[in-house]
Amino acid sequence: MTLVKFNPASELSNIEKRMRKFFEDFETPFDWTFNSNVFTPRVDVTEDKDNLYVHAEIPGVEKKDIKVNVVGDVLTISGEKKSEKRDENKNYYRIERTWNR
Repeated sequence: MTLVKFNPASELSNIEKRMRKFFEDFETPFDWTFNSNVFTPRVDVTEDKDNLYVHAEIPGVEKKDIKVNVVGDVLTISGEKKSEKRDENKNYYRIERTWNR
């Protein structure tokens, strides 16, 4: 019997390569980069005879701070969520909610 050393990092790299190859054929490129300042809202896209409708959940962003842009067949929804003010009288143990663009 031959012993083979298991290398989890190598296995993860192989999985990533397979996933990249799988998504290469899609028209829209898949972004594998992780950026904590990027938020992708959940959307419902529907249509009727005359219109296409996009309903997006964008919690914590004021309507006036949302920009909607259409260029060709690409719809872009962008906005900015402001950071909450820190209360200097409180001891913070963890802060995960920040502003997003």
